[in-house]
Amino acid sequence: MFRYLLIIMLFSSAIFAQQRNIIFLTWNDVVGKSLDQNLQLKSKMLEYDAQKYEVWRAYSNFLPSIRYQGVSVNNLELPTIVFMGQSFTMGTDYTFQHS
Repeated sequence: MFRYLLIIMLFSSAIFAQQRNIIFLTWNDVVGKSLDQNLQLKSKMLEYDAQKYEVWRAYSNFLPSIRYQGVSVNNLELPTIVFMGQSFTMGTDYTFQHS
């Protein structure tokens, strides 16, 4: 009796285990899952995006580049010239160069 009960339990658990793994898919689900989970397709799409960015990078080589820089200096000592007994200070307190 115990042996038959054990066999029935194993058989029924095997049937229920198989029923839990059944997935019902429509054709749209199959196409959607294959597009979402296909690693080769994802890598090809990333390569395609990289090619688009390379085209933009090639276009940008034809554009002119603009650079600007500036330097500001606080002059602690200004040059002084003495001419005929009078001293003349030259320059300003701050110097700014830009290009």
